Amino acid sequence: MVLLNSIDASELAYQEKLAASGLPVFQDTEAVKAWVSMDGSKDDFFIYDSKGKLAHYLEFGGQTDTNLGSTSGYDAVKKLIVATQ
Repeated sequence: MVLLNSIDASELAYQEKLAASGLPVFQDTEAVKAWVSMDGSKDDFFIYDSKGKLAHYLEFGGQTDTNLGSTSGYDAVKKLIVATQ
């Protein structure tokens, strides 16, 4: 798993907070615009299979609960990640 930080959240303090999660953090930039190319937004999940193919796109506020702060959201995201090969 990795985190992709948005262009507008590039302050060092925010990056350090994300890095404290223990996951690798990538900073999006104006030159790359990864969020734009992926058509993603804050708190979306992109789950890729072992071949690099997008297996699940979980849009924040969509059908699947993605709130990792809740048991149901955490379990739903974990289940999809573990099941994806």
